[in-house]
Amino acid sequence: MKFRMTLITWLTLAGLALADHVNYRSSVRLQGHPDLATTQRMTRISLAQASQAAQKAVPQGKLVEVELDNEDGNVVYKVKLLDGPNLRKLVVDAGNARILANRLDRH
Repeated sequence: MKFRMTLITWLTLAGLALADHVNYRSSVRLQGHPDLATTQRMTRISLAQASQAAQKAVPQGKLVEVELDNEDGNVVYKVKLLDGPNLRKLVVDAGNARILANRLDRH
């Protein structure tokens, strides 16, 4: 029984660690932790273009927030949309407007 509980605990912790891991690669990459101005200079699309790409992916979505981010070396826009009663989080490549992630937040 103790082994089973240990295994369940380990699998739960491993799952939480993997949930925070980025499983995509953007077309714009940075090394280290550059400042916001450097990150902004690396983008090839505007915040408005990132918003449009996200809204095209979720046509019924209402824009809530857009932010530029350097996520593990990936320069991306994080876009939040209200999709009915749910919050949808999209990650848009800051180089080519490709949708890298599209998740429904059920919190």
